[in-house]
Amino acid sequence: MRFNPRRRRTFVLAVVAFAVLVSSGIAGARGRHAAPSAPPPSPRQQQFTAAAHEFAVPEPLLLALSYALARWEDAKGAPIDTSGGFGPMHLTAADGYAYAASVAPGRIDVASVVRSINTDPAMHTLEAAAALVHMPPGQLSRDAKQNIRAGAALLASYAGTPRPTTLDGWYDAVARYVGGGTITPAARQLADAVFDVLRSGATGETADGQRMVLAAQPARAGSAQSAQSAECPAGLECRFVAAAGYDRARRGVGQVRYLVLGSAGTPYEHAVARIADPRGFTSAHYLVRASDGQVTQLVRGADVAWFAASPAINAAAIGIGLDSVGGGALVRYSEATYTSVAALVKYLAATYKIPLDRQHVLGRDELPAAAGAVRPANDPGARWDWGHLFTLLDAPLAPPADDFGRAVAFVPSFADNTQPVLQCAVVGTGCADLGRQQVNFVPLRVAPSDGAPLLSDPAVHPEGAPGSTDVADTGDKAVAGQIFAVAERRAGWTAVWYGGQRGWFRDAAGLTRQVRSPLVTPAPGLGSIDVFTDPAGPPHPAYTVAAGQSYPLLGRFPGGFDLIGFNHGVAFVRSSDVSVWPG
Repeated sequence: MRFNPRRRRTFVLAVVAFAVLVSSGIAGARGRHAAPSAPPPSPRQQQFTAAAHEFAVPEPLLLALSYALARWEDAKGAPIDTSGGFGPMHLTAADGYAYAASVAPGRIDVASVVRSINTDPAMHTLEAAAALVHMPPGQLSRDAKQNIRAGAALLASYAGTPRPTTLDGWYDAVARYVGGGTITPAARQLADAVFDVLRSGATGETADGQRMVLAAQPARAGSAQSAQSAECPAGLECRFVAAAGYDRARRGVGQVRYLVLGSAGTPYEHAVARIADPRGFTSAHYLVRASDGQVTQLVRGADVAWFAASPAINAAAIGIGLDSVGGGALVRYSEATYTSVAALVKYLAATYKIPLDRQHVLGRDELPAAAGAVRPANDPGARWDWGHLFTLLDAPLAPPADDFGRAVAFVPSFADNTQPVLQCAVVGTGCADLGRQQVNFVPLRVAPSDGAPLLSDPAVHPEGAPGSTDVADTGDKAVAGQIFAVAERRAGWTAVWYGGQRGWFRDAAGLTRQVRSPLVTPAPGLGSIDVFTDPAGPPHPAYTVAAGQSYPLLGRFPGGFDLIGFNHGVAFVRSSDVSVWPG
């Protein structure tokens, strides 16, 4: 019977445990270039040495393979990323339904995604590796030492006998390892990435404190470069690799109106290969590598990537994926990431005449969730420092202050804004208390009191439970740069309209700025109006806008719809249902 990660009762706690580890630093091993000298080998480094010796595989190759696929991380029984890889050797046991929920919907049939993932040998290598070392698959998913042994055994099995005598001679074995025994174009793409790591070397420390070193090696295999040029600013290291899934279009100025940032969901090298694979069912216009800020373009700006849950947003946006592995919404991002993202955002904003503000530069966690989603996307997450990005953009995080404005913009200092945080695998269950953390959000309450419950989002808590400090419970949080209409003021407290409710926060110096913004409110005579996650879909069953409430107008869309700031992010209303006020 095929190993099914959903059957493990320890899965939730494993995810939480890994999240706690990752919350202490940048997700995954940091750094790409090997240092001149290294400290004594860590236990995990020694495990790689032992496994390489036991199965007669080159240790540098084993390290490069693990780095490209999993950043040497061990999630202790939980998948290391959205592709269902387990342990440092990224042995896969993908769940087709879970994978389908992680990709942008609307362009593909979910049943075909599930069928493709469940029958793809590259997504199910854990059982084959387990058989080689005569151990249960479940043990390999949670035991790093045995996972490394099994990965080495699997790589050796693809090399055959006698073993290759040079590193370059192992190229096909690496391609078969990542291709589930078959050398596909996607497998070659990922094997190329492994050999790129091998040539450059890498060093870093994993989330659980394992110091790892890979010295650069003189390998030549997989070094061919794409002949196509990328659409990037001068001075940014950038290449082009064609995505398999996207919609051809001829978009230009006025049609590309938003820039959306989100996690790649898997290490950079693996993300590039997955997007280039027709079986990936997802894409981004760009990916940014954490270690050095390298950028890969995968979809031309004129075309539409499958990046967000809303086809309407995809049609008007460019998606930028950020290198990550594990940690969910508490991933820390490297300075190289911020620097490259800022250069890319500046270039794209100038190219497409997009305003440099938070109403046009969005996080994927601010976009409407897919229909039927258990919880909204949570990337780039609570630790993405919007203020730092906009400082690098030489642009203000919020509009100028205006004493006559009817809205407020949240502008908390990331360094000073600490909030109590839980991280849960599912809202309200299996939660780890992370204490107070630097985050980009401010919590909102149902009444002007520090003891009042947090707002309850009916989409996240359909049973009506109060909101929580879970970092992924987005229904009670206002994020840096977001603008909200003021609903009421009392001594020391302000309420804003938030997802159909008043959300209260305690006033504090430097927390908000009073601003002008165009606002929409239900047209005269309408008691309430519908809210949509996508113009092509039905009204959202949990949300309405009642008469007297106001929300920021962010843009007009074809078909008679307006995009508004709503709840933690954005939503759509019919243009004919609203009146617009100057704010």
